[in-house]
Amino acid sequence: MSLKRQLKAILKNWVFRLTITVVIIMALATILPEKVKKMENNSVETKEHVFLLILIMTGPKNSDRRQAMRETWLQNTNEDVKHYFVIGTNGLTSEIHNELSNEQKLYQDLLLFGQFEDGYAKLTEKLGLMLEWAHEIMKFKFMLKVDDDTFVRLDRILDDLKNDVDKYQPQYLYWGYFYGRSHVKQSGPWKEVNWKLCDYYLPYARGGGYVLSYNIVQYIAKNWRLFEQYLSEDVTLGAWVAPLKLTRLHDIRFDTEYKTRGCKNSFIVCHKQSIRDMKEKHRSLKETGNLCEKETNIFYGYNYNWSVPPSKCCLRSQSIP
Repeated sequence: MSLKRQLKAILKNWVFRLTITVVIIMALATILPEKVKKMENNSVETKEHVFLLILIMTGPKNSDRRQAMRETWLQNTNEDVKHYFVIGTNGLTSEIHNELSNEQKLYQDLLLFGQFEDGYAKLTEKLGLMLEWAHEIMKFKFMLKVDDDTFVRLDRILDDLKNDVDKYQPQYLYWGYFYGRSHVKQSGPWKEVNWKLCDYYLPYARGGGYVLSYNIVQYIAKNWRLFEQYLSEDVTLGAWVAPLKLTRLHDIRFDTEYKTRGCKNSFIVCHKQSIRDMKEKHRSLKETGNLCEKETNIFYGYNYNWSVPPSKCCLRSQSIP
């Protein structure tokens, strides 16, 4: 009898513990999904929300250019806009590290990648890293990518994006100055050894300045490490998004070719600008409302003809500045 009582006591205790365990598991099954959901919501809420995110490719030593941009067109930013200068800091001297640290303390607008070594041959990797960062850290509707020798009419960019919804707010927007008949470089510093697609680069917006909608940035951020990388970051971007059902918007107001086409008051993005050029344009806008003190034309532009093969896309016209 003593043995039976002991067995009953053990069995009763085991059943009690099993019941408690089941109750706990059921409770956790109810609580944990809600907790995970709250954590996910909190992570989204911690992202900084802006309408337009501006990412500026710059070199570690180009502090004078960054300052010129801060003192000119970046003065026109507001709560809808956030800008960052993107720099790789791996391999820099302690002196340059200290200079960047002081600059960051002063302006809080540097995006520093400590594991990335900056250089012209790595601009595509830099593009992938900064779009990946933008997707993970920021919440935005559009992203404007420019170089540190680009001058932008932010007022015009924002006005177009906000007020012409049908034209500028499709789900996948790729807006810039496109080119489709550029031969693949076979020699020189931009020689492409990885390009195997065709004898021309796929149509791409020139890298001095272009706008991407959030959905395109998200797509690239999630997949760029799987894609082939080419020397030119703008060429690479065109290849990465080539299969997407997107809106490619060619805009003759973007002066972003291999050299400036001159100065026209209609321009909204101007590449290949010296520090002096930026300051003169900024002064002219403040004093006269016009971008140019005097309009000039170095060579003509073109409208992109999407109805013909890319090799015939871009015929220059005297009617296009």
